[in-house]
Amino acid sequence: MIMKRFLPVLLLCFPVLVCAQDIVSADTTSTQYAEAHIIASFVKSFNHGLSLTFEEEIRTAPAHRSHTTVSLGYAPVKYLSLSAAYVLKLYGDQGWSDVNKFLRHRVNLDVTGQVSFGQWKLSLRERLMMDARADEIDLREKNRVDWVLRSRLQAQYSIPNQPLSLIAKMEIFNTLNAKYFGQYINELRPELGLQWKVDKHNVLTLAYRYNYVYSRSIDMLDSGNVSLEHEYTHKHVILLTYKFGWSGYSPMNSASIKLPPLWLCILLDLIGMLSYVVPAMGEWMDIAWAPISAYLFSILLGGVKGTIFVFLEEVLPFTDAIPTFTITYFIRKNKTIEN
Repeated sequence: MIMKRFLPVLLLCFPVLVCAQDIVSADTTSTQYAEAHIIASFVKSFNHGLSLTFEEEIRTAPAHRSHTTVSLGYAPVKYLSLSAAYVLKLYGDQGWSDVNKFLRHRVNLDVTGQVSFGQWKLSLRERLMMDARADEIDLREKNRVDWVLRSRLQAQYSIPNQPLSLIAKMEIFNTLNAKYFGQYINELRPELGLQWKVDKHNVLTLAYRYNYVYSRSIDMLDSGNVSLEHEYTHKHVILLTYKFGWSGYSPMNSASIKLPPLWLCILLDLIGMLSYVVPAMGEWMDIAWAPISAYLFSILLGGVKGTIFVFLEEVLPFTDAIPTFTITYFIRKNKTIEN
C-alpha cells in the first residue's frame, strides 16, 4: 500500500535521478490572470481546394506577445483539409516597449476532418506543433525545440435564419518531449463563442476561453543540485477575431501558360534568397514573401503542386536557396521543346 502511494513520485523523479543530480526541493506554484487576444486573419481561396492565410494576433498583459502567421491550406475533399503554417512569435515580458524582446519560431502541420448535418458542423483537428527558441537558454533545463500534439474538437451550430453561429471547442495539448519528463498532457482549452457572419467576406467572432496549464520544469542550482518546479496556471481569455475571406482566382493549368522571361525567374529566386543577406530581417521577409511568391508562381508558371512547393520552400528553414522559379522554367521549356 505504501509503495502504491509513492510509486508516482518515484516515477516522476526517475529521469532526474538518472542524471546523477540531487533534488533539494520540489516547488508548486499557482497563478491566475486574465488577458485579451485580438486576431485579424485574411484568407484567399483558390480553386483546387487551395487557400492562403495571413494572420496577426496580439496578446495583452501580463504576457505581451504577437503571433504573425502565414499558412497554406489544401482541401482534397469537402470533409478533409490539410495545412502547413509558419508562426513568428515575439515576446515582451515587460510590455511592448521591453528592450529584452525575444523570438520564437513555430511550425504547425494540421489535419482536419469535418462533417455537417442540418444546422450543425463538427470537426476534429490534429496539429503537430514545433516550437523553436531563439533566445539564450540553459539547455540543461529546457529544450531548444519543443514538440506538442494538439487535438481540438469543435461543434458549431448555425442559428436558423440568422447570420449567427454558436461555437464550442475543447483543445488538449500533449507535450511530447518535455525535458526529463517526456510526454504528458499539459494544457486544456475549453472555449465558447458567438460568430457573426457580417457578409460573404467578413466574419466577427467573440469568445471566452479558459486555459488550464500544468507545466513541469527543473531549475539547475549553483550548487549543482536540482529543484523540481510544478506550475499551475489558470487563464481567463477574451478573444476578438476578425476574418476577411475572398476567392475568385484559380492557379491556371501550367500547360496553358506562356513561359515568363528567364531573367524574371532568376530575379524572383534572388529575392527569395535575400533573407540570407539580411539576417536581422530574414524571418519577417520570409513571412511576407511566402504568400507573394506562391501567388506569382501560380500566375507565371501555374500548377497546384508547384504553388504549394514554392510556399513551403519560403516558409521552411534552410530551403530559401532552392531556385524554384528557375528550375521550373527549364523543366517547362524542355517539355515545350519535346512536344
